[in-house]
Amino acid sequence: MDELNLTGYKKQSQKVKERFDRLKQREVVLKVENLCKTFDDKKGPILKDVSLKTYRREFTSIIGPSGCGKSTLIRLIAGLEDIGSGKIIVNDEEIDGPGIERGMVFQGYTLFPWLTVVENIMYGLRRKGESKTEARDNALTWVKIVGLQKYEDAYPSQLSGGMKQRVAIARSLATHPKMLLMDEPFGALDAQTRSTMQSYLLQIWKNINISVVFITHDLEEAIYLSDRIIVLKANPGEIAEIIEVPVSRPRTPEQFFTPEFLETKKRLEELIHPKSNEPEEKIKIVKLTQAGDDVF
Repeated sequence: MDELNLTGYKKQSQKVKERFDRLKQREVVLKVENLCKTFDDKKGPILKDVSLKTYRREFTSIIGPSGCGKSTLIRLIAGLEDIGSGKIIVNDEEIDGPGIERGMVFQGYTLFPWLTVVENIMYGLRRKGESKTEARDNALTWVKIVGLQKYEDAYPSQLSGGMKQRVAIARSLATHPKMLLMDEPFGALDAQTRSTMQSYLLQIWKNINISVVFITHDLEEAIYLSDRIIVLKANPGEIAEIIEVPVSRPRTPEQFFTPEFLETKKRLEELIHPKSNEPEEKIKIVKLTQAGDDVF
């Protein structure tokens, strides 16, 4: 690397460091301390000694191989599962169940099929104690934010998958939670709709004061959306590494091809898909065998 490029690299690294130093000066919104969770004593813990922090207005993704417990972790943070041992603290209060300060969006479309778009968004507001008129006015504001003005009186069965998730996001945010928890919310969408939803989410997150914890198995999605990425390893689920994403904001799809993006993706692949210890020759033989008779 010549001196000019080296100097540019050092400046970029310093800029990234300063960005995360500023992030860590914000108040802590979520603190997980020595969290363990076991469903079956014979199989051992699915999560073991998980400790982490997230900060105000931070976008954090959690990734890992299948069976690492990432969905279990976010359900524990949401208060939907009993904590085995350890603590989960949100806004300086230890949680013991669901709370209005945490909104949740699932992969499945969890809308009430008998309610319209605006009525689905009103649901949490009414439970919060708002009058019908006040709840409807607030819900209509969120209908506009997620770009569904023409569908406010439509039922879920009349919406596409991406539209349904926009309603789910609006419903979760309408009650003004401090944290939005998302469990692979775009996993069932086609590639084009998924890309559009990622852009919608970034626009919404940019304009409201909320921290996001996002579960995904898609490495590019995690990098594109996140400030930091928590990587879990499986059997049991423990934190393998916490990666500070060096890609600058605001994010654009063109950044998928930048050196920072590609290097981050390479590191994630190394953590989640470690190289096999089998001899290279043996692996080649297996591949040939699997390919079919016409290989020869």
